[in-house]
Amino acid sequence: MNKSWNMVPSILQTVSKTFSTEDEKQAVIDFRNKLKAGNKLANLDSTFTSMLSVIDKNINWRGTNEDVIVNWISDNYNSAAKFQITLGLMLAMFIIVLPE
Repeated sequence: MNKSWNMVPSILQTVSKTFSTEDEKQAVIDFRNKLKAGNKLANLDSTFTSMLSVIDKNINWRGTNEDVIVNWISDNYNSAAKFQITLGLMLAMFIIVLPE
């Protein structure tokens, strides 16, 4: 098997490891279904299962913590001019440190 093909699971997991919304999860499902329909899924089914599991954990984490983070930022930095950071960046930083 080609060495570049062996990197595909790692690339897919790296790209999707910070996904934390239902829309992002659906995009992964749609991509998997497109590969499957074109008979191009090969041995990536377990990779997609793992990716979706991580995304589900991220969605759950976000649902539990998003309001807390938003409220903390709002309470401590009420002026956007003083503290410019997007919620997406904050969530991405927290999600990256989640244990798998």
